[in-house]
Amino acid sequence: MAIREQHTLSRLLLRFGLLHLTVKHFVASGQMSCGPCKCELYANTSLFIVDCSSSMSLNEVPLFGNVSISDITELNLANNNLSLLTATSASPFAGFINLTTLDLSNSSISMNGSTGSVINAMTFAGLASVEELDVSNNHNLPFTHLTDSDLFKHLTSLKILRMYGTTNVSHSTEGYPNKLWSNVPTLEEIWIDGLPFAVFGEEFKRMPNLKTIRITGDLIDPPRRAYDYCNIVHINNEMLKNLEHVSNLSIVHCNVHSISDLAFDGVKNLSVLDLSCNLELGFVNASMGFGHLNSGLKMLVLNNINRQYYVIINESFAKSLQNISLTHLYIEGNNIFQFHENAFINLPISLKKLYAGNNRFDMDNYLIYLNNLTNLELLDLSLNKLTFYDNNANHDLTDTCLSHLTERPKKLKSRISTHKRTNAAFIISGCLNQVQVEIPAALPPKLETLDVHSSNMGLAVYGYMPKNNSLKTVYASNALLNSWPNRLPDSISLAHLDLSSNLCSDVHQDLLKGLPFLEFLDLSGNYLSLVMTKYGDLFENNTQLKHLDISKNELTELNNTLFKNQINMTFLNLSQNKLKSFSIYADNLTKLQVINLSQNCFLTLTDFKQILHVIRNHFEKRNETVVDLRNNDFLCSCDADDVAFMNSVAEDVRSHRYLLQFTCNQNEEVKNTSDFESFKHTFDKKCRTLMDSIVLIVVGVVFVLIFLIITVATLVFKFRWKIKYWFYVRNSKRRMRNGYTVIPNCNDWAYKYHVYLAYSYEVQEFIIGTVLTKLSELGYKVFSQEDIIPGLNLCSVIGNAIHVSRCVLFVVSSGCEDSNEWSIAVHMANEEAIKRRKHITLALLYGHCVEGIPGAEQLIHQDYFIDFPLNGSEHEVTAFWADFEKKLISIDNTALETSMTCLARNNERS
Repeated sequence: MAIREQHTLSRLLLRFGLLHLTVKHFVASGQMSCGPCKCELYANTSLFIVDCSSSMSLNEVPLFGNVSISDITELNLANNNLSLLTATSASPFAGFINLTTLDLSNSSISMNGSTGSVINAMTFAGLASVEELDVSNNHNLPFTHLTDSDLFKHLTSLKILRMYGTTNVSHSTEGYPNKLWSNVPTLEEIWIDGLPFAVFGEEFKRMPNLKTIRITGDLIDPPRRAYDYCNIVHINNEMLKNLEHVSNLSIVHCNVHSISDLAFDGVKNLSVLDLSCNLELGFVNASMGFGHLNSGLKMLVLNNINRQYYVIINESFAKSLQNISLTHLYIEGNNIFQFHENAFINLPISLKKLYAGNNRFDMDNYLIYLNNLTNLELLDLSLNKLTFYDNNANHDLTDTCLSHLTERPKKLKSRISTHKRTNAAFIISGCLNQVQVEIPAALPPKLETLDVHSSNMGLAVYGYMPKNNSLKTVYASNALLNSWPNRLPDSISLAHLDLSSNLCSDVHQDLLKGLPFLEFLDLSGNYLSLVMTKYGDLFENNTQLKHLDISKNELTELNNTLFKNQINMTFLNLSQNKLKSFSIYADNLTKLQVINLSQNCFLTLTDFKQILHVIRNHFEKRNETVVDLRNNDFLCSCDADDVAFMNSVAEDVRSHRYLLQFTCNQNEEVKNTSDFESFKHTFDKKCRTLMDSIVLIVVGVVFVLIFLIITVATLVFKFRWKIKYWFYVRNSKRRMRNGYTVIPNCNDWAYKYHVYLAYSYEVQEFIIGTVLTKLSELGYKVFSQEDIIPGLNLCSVIGNAIHVSRCVLFVVSSGCEDSNEWSIAVHMANEEAIKRRKHITLALLYGHCVEGIPGAEQLIHQDYFIDFPLNGSEHEVTAFWADFEKKLISIDNTALETSMTCLARNNERS
């Protein structure tokens, strides 16, 4: 009852045109049920694309939930086991009135055997709108001339029929199902198996709509069974003679060995011919059948048709194509070593695009004949193997058959992984002395696209491009160009240049000066760190540059004028470098849409204030800009600058001026506006809590620090000389200190000097002429201020000198109060006396009293001072020196250390 009510509701909704609206609502909300399949709306219509492929539980056409079968325009049932396809209904697709594409490939259907999956003319009833049918890789569904010719009679709109991988070559005697195809007059394209000796019958002359026949073994599943379904060893004169309406013919991976000379005579309107992946064919055998090719042939695909290791494109092959107005020639994957010198000359002058990649081209003089192809617009010499160090390698069959029914879209990036690029380049860089690199490559005058990526050919063409050329696009990534020492020739048209992954570090300063219209430039995967720092005018003339990639270049910094003229830049990639700061002139980068600075070494987001300011100010002139700063390990701290910056960024992100992508602390990644809002909420909450805590902590810490500073400062000032003495004298572990020997205890105290002499420099003459002379006569070793080596620490020198002296003699005179050495000696002598527990000083008054002298109270101990008789008689002077000697002896009469044994022990301790 519930089911009946549901169907009634559906009919009512359909009647009022509301079912589609309901389904759309379900799709938009992600709530639509589609059974075991995936459903999506087709373009802007109310029809659906339904994908039920690889659902191995399916054995019949399923139910599609809320989607009506009349609303399905594409249905994919491939890779299933449809064992019950026709078990419950002879016409399982009745009601699919809007179906245009039906895929039943690899679905276990057959024309005999199991009754549940057998198909016949009634199976496709109701599919009058189907334009494309795929029943390929159903190995029990052979199509021969015995097949019911009415099998597809209900497919009145059928244009494309794929039925390869169905007819084993064991059915070759039964031939192709010519009547079956002729009964579908709307057919425009068929993909079929290749039966040996089978002939396309007279029926094809009455099929003017059939333009494309693809006989293919490259799509057989599994691939090892390719020759079980496509094995045409010889293309004879009868096989194709009735295909007068066919313009596109492919015989791919079908074990073709040879071709008769008139094999293509009947294919009068042939425009595209693909014979790829027939490895036994070769250029010589292929060219034997080209003599009667349609003169209007435009595209010839001969990829992978050689097993030989070294192949030379000879003159006879080129001449076999002379009478053809060929525009596209594919010869990829053929181990071609070189062109014969006359091959370029004899190729059709009409040739516009030559694809010769994935070969083994060597650099030789044949390259100078390139300019004979005067109409050539595209030349692909990419992916050429390095033949000069791999001569003994065997030819391996390629994993993927290279067949081209249409032109390949060109990728912007190299097709080789970074790891392989690096290894290949390092190998070749060590072998360059074995290669003749000065080979001029005379480029054709109309050449617009040159592709030498992942090839040793880059060495040949670099530096030989004529000044007035037509080049617009050059792909030279991983082309062994590890040095760019010359300026690129001036070109009025070059717009796209890829020099990535060449491991280059040697660059001419004016390399790009002659390319004023360059729009795309890829320099990634090189070593341009020094270049980007040194040459601030490297891109000066490239004012039209829109896309610049200098990622993966070990960049540590950038010249701040590097992008000063890039007024049209929309994409800038600086990722995967080692940049720590980003300070550049950015005022002209007003059109940026993407700037990628991910995977560098930035630590703070505030480094980007400058560039974000420029983007913000020019928001009205372009769409939202993406600034990618991810994987830089930003700290995202809560200091005042970061908080203010984040608030500014939040305003810009919410206004869609730009999208800032970044990673914080390796775990918070912001990729979109939603991520940013979540991060900003967490960031604000964290910073508010942190700031409150910090304020309380800071106040407490400040008070504690002030107290500690005052206390420590007081103690340090009070005991400053004890600290200095301890640091410079007592705490010394070295026995040699700035050239002065420190002698500690051996058994008892031992000294190096009798007297340390302190004085002011105003009495230097008296000291040298009188005091030092007399002390020398008395046999005293003296350390005077004259012995201090300039530039050394005075506290250390004076303290250690006093430490190894028996006593200290202070000569008291005018100027003592101004002498730094004097002041230090007074304090160090006092600390030493405390250490020895006795006084060690004697004051010699030289015409001056002790009043006002620094440390006077420390100098005078009982009667240990003596006046020098300035104007005294000889008798008085003699009495003075006698008294002087007694006082010195009374202070300390310990002998000086002379024992070598003790000195040796001290040195050992050192």
